[in-house]
Amino acid sequence: MSAPTASGAPSTSGAPPPAPPSNAVPPPPPYGVPTAGAGSPPPPPYFPPVWAGPVPPPGAPPFAGIVERAVAIVIDSILIGIVAFVLVFVVSLSLALGGALVFGLGFGIFSGFYFLLAGVFFLLTLLYFCYFESRSGQTPGKQLMHIRVIDPSTGRSPDLTKSLLRNLLRIIDGLAFYLVGAVFVLITDRKQRLGDMIAGTIVVRA
Repeated sequence: MSAPTASGAPSTSGAPPPAPPSNAVPPPPPYGVPTAGAGSPPPPPYFPPVWAGPVPPPGAPPFAGIVERAVAIVIDSILIGIVAFVLVFVVSLSLALGGALVFGLGFGIFSGFYFLLAGVFFLLTLLYFCYFESRSGQTPGKQLMHIRVIDPSTGRSPDLTKSLLRNLLRIIDGLAFYLVGAVFVLITDRKQRLGDMIAGTIVVRA
């Protein structure tokens, strides 16, 4: 039992400090540290919602370079091209053997094959990029190059609408083997190609 003090009240020396009130608001986590409730999976790392100007805010990743982006596009294009070629070849061969369509032969290749291949490649490109970018911000090519597409207003992966808009504009950015897109990346402050500027996205190092 604590000895009484001169005033008659028990001494509090050595007693633990009082607990903070239950309604105290905890301090916000530093940049890049995810927050999560008890038992819930952590969300993606948080970055400042306001990302204006050419310089990333403290704690945010730097912009991806043009070489990293170019290599990622080459990797993704090869993967898409393989899938598109196999699909078109199987469909064309099946139709020709079944007599549903008559294909002329030119230099040993079915005429019309390349037109069909181009259409399938374009559709697969949209599906491929929209799926991966809206899901995690990274295609397999971007994962290998450690870069990511994000919405700078949230610091997270773009939604499906922004991803679709961004990739539809590959029709322009991809002209002359992506020379148009490369020029925009080189001359813009935030390293954005035309699709990024219209969709409001940026590409950063992951």
